Amino acid sequence: MIEVRDRVILTQDIPEHGLKTGDVGHVLRVPNQGEVYEIRFAALSGRPIADLTLSPEQFRQPRPREIETARPLADIPR
Repeated sequence: MIEVRDRVILTQDIPEHGLKTGDVGHVLRVPNQGEVYEIRFAALSGRPIADLTLSPEQFRQPRPREIETARPLADIPR
């Protein structure tokens, strides 16, 4: 069960926001009983990049033995 503040991982690119498969976000809200989720993606500095409403098919929960990675902000629209 995915809940508010959980970390989630994109399963597809969202190019209009500069996001790529594997980017990590945090759940902000779970409206409509989990039909969609509001998820925030932010730079490691904490600067928000995008707050998106996504369907469960667009992200997944972290798996054991996965590690977060970083990529340059230059790839992300300002």
